[in-house]
Amino acid sequence: TNSTITRLWIEHTKCGLWLDGPFNNLQVSYMRIRNQNADGVNFHKGVTNSTFTQSHFRNTGDDAMAMWSDSNGTTIANANNSFTFNTIEIPVLANGIAIYGGTDINVTDNYVAEQQAEGGGIHVGNRFSPVTPVSGTINILRNTIVRAGSQDYYNGWNFGTGALWFYALDQNLTATINVNDNLIMDSNYEAIHFIGNSVSNITFRNNQIVGAGTYAVENRANGGSATF
Repeated sequence: TNSTITRLWIEHTKCGLWLDGPFNNLQVSYMRIRNQNADGVNFHKGVTNSTFTQSHFRNTGDDAMAMWSDSNGTTIANANNSFTFNTIEIPVLANGIAIYGGTDINVTDNYVAEQQAEGGGIHVGNRFSPVTPVSGTINILRNTIVRAGSQDYYNGWNFGTGALWFYALDQNLTATINVNDNLIMDSNYEAIHFIGNSVSNITFRNNQIVGAGTYAVENRANGGSATF
């Protein structure tokens, strides 16, 4: 709690920073995290009011940046956290940025490029047994996603995953999600992707899709609504 981590270069480890809560107000900035076997950073269970900003990730083996509000060992949800102004290149497996549960999350002003396999550029999902499902207000603003998304994510899916994708297979996705002023370029498959049961309360404003390998928007959710 009330700690700062800044200006470290972390390379050739399992994870760059695996941060187990509960704790509050951690500020991380100006990091270089490269060539990891797994995640670049994971805000894992009970992390609140914390930020990760102005940092560079390259060649992570799992999610480059993740917030996982894991229920194992805590009843405190991730809340009021931000990933801002980061550059992510060549995440080999999983996603550039992933939000797994939690409340009131900001993902803004990031650049995500060259995502390779089994994921997408930015991902929001009720997955991996979160303390709370994605809830409150989630802001995905002013990000650039370039050449992201992958085919055959898992379970033998015969369709690609999106550069920006929303997952409701485990629980309905009902949080207020604002997706504004993002640029999605040259997606490997679909640019925007919904999958699962009900997906609702997502509003898209002033986004640009420039080139997509399959569809601009692919809906594989069984219910709900979104506004463009």
